[in-house]
Amino acid sequence: MILDDLNKIKKLDSGRVADSIKVLADQVRQVLEDSRLIKIPREYSRINQVVINGMGGSNIGGGLIKAVFPDQLKTPISIVPGYGVPESVDKNTLFIISSYSGGTEEPLSVYEKVVKRKAKILGI
Repeated sequence: MILDDLNKIKKLDSGRVADSIKVLADQVRQVLEDSRLIKIPREYSRINQVVINGMGGSNIGGGLIKAVFPDQLKTPISIVPGYGVPESVDKNTLFIISSYSGGTEEPLSVYEKVVKRKAKILGI
């Protein structure tokens, strides 16, 4: 069976997904620890929607939150990949721009659009 053949797995896993899975628990612990240091402005508590923007793996976190906590979410969450910004985004929106690299064209373009709408912005 292929799952028993580590050499074959390494050969097929050119993107090193297995390595990413191995460190996931440590990354989650680190995020939880680091998030305790974040000071969120009071006005960020007055929102009526959350929009998460990210390309590829950068928007996985939002999908995970929606899947794991559907009954606990009191504010609607939308996941929007690419350059688009929903028409509903306004000053009462928390807009999360998630980007692994940070300096690529997509998040910078989205940031410029969201600033014009006066949304509350969080960059990850």
